[in-house]
Amino acid sequence: MLCDLAHNFPPKVAEFLERDRGLKRNFREESVTDMLMSSLVALQPFGVTIDFPDEPTTGGDMEWIFAAPRDINGGRYLRIVLQAKRAQLSKTKIEYWYYQHLDHEKGKQADVDAAVHAELPS
Repeated sequence: MLCDLAHNFPPKVAEFLERDRGLKRNFREESVTDMLMSSLVALQPFGVTIDFPDEPTTGGDMEWIFAAPRDINGGRYLRIVLQAKRAQLSKTKIEYWYYQHLDHEKGKQADVDAAVHAELPS
């Protein structure tokens, strides 16, 4: 089920984001975050817990923790903090994709991410 989601979700996102062409406002990355999180809710019967992190604290729109509680050396986990961003197509002669808002508040978001990671147990 997870592999199916990973395979099918990106083209659906691309199709969804193209629908805003000609509108006064673009769909934002929050729209896609909500779509992905709602898709992951279907995995709750398999032990997957879904919730949104506190973005000002974690620096991310999503936080994924992959845990192996029965691992031989005790529980291990992999934590991924994701910050959603939408690429923009340039409006110049030479078209290219870029991120307009990659760094909110002059590095503050990156500083929050670094501080959160520094506090994680090793």
